[in-house]
Amino acid sequence: MLDCEKQVIKSLSNEQLIYIIEQLLHNQESIRAICSEVSKKHMCSDEAVLRIAAGLYDTTTINGRTLPAYIDMKLGKITPEEFRSIFRG
Repeated sequence: MLDCEKQVIKSLSNEQLIYIIEQLLHNQESIRAICSEVSKKHMCSDEAVLRIAAGLYDTTTINGRTLPAYIDMKLGKITPEEFRSIFRG
């Protein structure tokens, strides 16, 4: 992890960190379930890759300027319009 990413993580509130951890745990569980379906031959590996990619598409990325606001929007603390305003700078 880069120093700038570490600084972003250190600046987050406990509630924001919990949101990220919950998101990661959800992604892990989804990937486990997909892998289980592949091992049972209920799903082909190509479909598994597509489902995993689709699930990870909405994963929060570390961006120092917008990450805290994005999490606050997901938590319902700010509106999407307020987030757009922050995102646009």
